[in-house]
Amino acid sequence: NTQKIMDTCAMAPYKVDFAMHKEIRDILCDRFAANVEHPENTVFLLQGGKEGCRHDTDHEHLFRQESNFQYVWGVRDPDCYGLIEVDSKKSHLFIPRLPEAYAIWMGEIMPPSHFKERYGVDECHFVDELDEVLKTINPAVIYTLKGLNHDSGELCVPAKFDGMDKYTVDE
Repeated sequence: NTQKIMDTCAMAPYKVDFAMHKEIRDILCDRFAANVEHPENTVFLLQGGKEGCRHDTDHEHLFRQESNFQYVWGVRDPDCYGLIEVDSKKSHLFIPRLPEAYAIWMGEIMPPSHFKERYGVDECHFVDELDEVLKTINPAVIYTLKGLNHDSGELCVPAKFDGMDKYTVDE
């Protein structure tokens, strides 16, 4: 019996139901709306972990997603952003636009539709389209996450992108 269970687990790895992360995003919006006075058309913007190389080599560190981003989005991929429109709870995932050469070494480059379906978000765009999408949304305020983790003593670094200075940002 034990062997049968082990064989079954080895053949079928656990799958994450990304609806859980949508529920977390919805709860975040509900609690924020109930407890914080804010203007209409407010958004949350979180930045995921960045991929990096060791020193000046092409050897990449083992990637681990930024914990808050992982909790809210469930996204396992590096260099992403997540935006939530508070009033509608509409979610936007922003993925990096990879060069064609990426496919030679790392495999097929997946389109935004793949990530939209995989992570159960409402919209998926490339990171270089973040400012363009924000212009369309025209947020009154962009809320980012900043603060001290009292357990580790480390600061949470707020999301940053080129063109952010054009918006009202509350860290």
